[in-house]
Amino acid sequence: MRKLLLNSRLLLPPQLIFTIILILILGIFFRFINLESRMYWHDETYTLLRASGYTVEEVIPKIFDGQVIELEKLKKYQSFNPDKNFVDTINSLATEDQHHPPMYYLMTRWWIEYFGDSVMAIRTLPVLISLFTIPCIYWLCLELFNINLTGWIAMALMAVSPFHVYYAQEAREYSLWTVMILLMSASLLQALRLKTRLTWGIYAATTTLTLYSAGFSIFILISHGIYVAVIEGFRWSKEFVAYLLASFTGLLAFSPWIVIFCINFAKVRQSTGWMDMTLTPLALAKTWISNIGFVFFKALPIPGSLNLVLALAVTALVGYSFYILFKETPIRVWLFVLTLALPLTLTLLLADLILGGIRSTNSRYLIPFYLGCQLVVSYFLAYQIISTKLSFWKQKQWASITVIFITVGIISCGLQSFKQSVSDNQQVADIINKASRPLVISNEVSSKGGGTFGDIMTLSHLLESKVKFQLVIDPAIPDISRKFSDVFLYKISEILNQSLEKKYKMQPMYKSQLWRLKVQ
Repeated sequence: MRKLLLNSRLLLPPQLIFTIILILILGIFFRFINLESRMYWHDETYTLLRASGYTVEEVIPKIFDGQVIELEKLKKYQSFNPDKNFVDTINSLATEDQHHPPMYYLMTRWWIEYFGDSVMAIRTLPVLISLFTIPCIYWLCLELFNINLTGWIAMALMAVSPFHVYYAQEAREYSLWTVMILLMSASLLQALRLKTRLTWGIYAATTTLTLYSAGFSIFILISHGIYVAVIEGFRWSKEFVAYLLASFTGLLAFSPWIVIFCINFAKVRQSTGWMDMTLTPLALAKTWISNIGFVFFKALPIPGSLNLVLALAVTALVGYSFYILFKETPIRVWLFVLTLALPLTLTLLLADLILGGIRSTNSRYLIPFYLGCQLVVSYFLAYQIISTKLSFWKQKQWASITVIFITVGIISCGLQSFKQSVSDNQQVADIINKASRPLVISNEVSSKGGGTFGDIMTLSHLLESKVKFQLVIDPAIPDISRKFSDVFLYKISEILNQSLEKKYKMQPMYKSQLWRLKVQ
């Protein structure tokens, strides 16, 4: 490691810097391309609802009243309302969505007020936020490895990671959380290096912001606590005390939301109940491997088994990179990456294996782990390229492998950006839009939601203005008008299904989601 660090601050060849800058430009391009063509999905409509200051329980009685309504009435509750303010946004989350801290939603509320609520405008915010991941991971690499090339490779991998590009275009908090994890981590290492009040103050500030960006950030704070405790030899050193003070400051600032979360824990448990479905250990393992692969490449147009093999190869590379990290770096380096990657990951993984569930299969929850994977792979590739232990030709071979690795990411981002899959809702919308005077009937299980509310809101962004809706709450049955050319049933409950089958003939139109009702 000492010999390696002798070359750590050497200037990189201009052609290499130029190539990486081109890759960064491509990464920016992939983030901005086709923003309007990727329509909202279920969770994103809740982002719009929260940012607009509404709650589900407030909206449902206004639209699920059995009356025929225009499409614009649905969109009203996902648009800027001058009568609602930032307090309403916070209240919406505190009342119904306590496991999502308000930072991103408040930013979205401010954004739509000044830049509008079009799909392009809404998606531009997370894209702009995601751009900060590129310099932030470079800073973290410098603080951690002190090797320029590692930082440049990490920036390139971040820029063309299909995983990060995908979530950069999603109107959720995950690109913000990624930025804050990197900032919080780099600021901790800076504080441990410089040992000043200012740097510890910066760490306290980034801790607060990270906690308010995502609930799972508490695991990052725990990770940092483990790291500092081990590095300081479990002593009450000045640095350990400084960490405790900074983390306590962050937790104190976040304490109002902790209280809200604890008071409403039963609601949180209910709203995340969808994660309780169980997969076999083999199915879980396949998903974990595929998700690790997604950090570096998206499924290529080859047989699915070959994509899994490729993902398995990438997983093996990540594992070997961890081995090289342990072997060639001091504990202050490898322990930081390990503590960043594992606490949250192991918690979710063990919960799934012991209690059952699919928590660990949701890649957006494992961003700390994937950042750890990117850090170790970046170090491994840089190590192979500049290590004095390898011959010149070996170094050139690894440089070529690095280029290929990044090229696969570029191809993946291109496929992801220009060949987007068609969702079920898009298929449903295409069928409905073909009708001349369509009516869509659906229902909710209760006035508190929990059924089709989010799906209906998603569908509303795909339908033409001629489409009308008639929505009810179980067990109510709508009084169906005969003035429409086509009456569609969208994801109706079993109760409504059985009631309508007694009076009308129902023609299945798309899977088990859409039927046409014959009212003549």
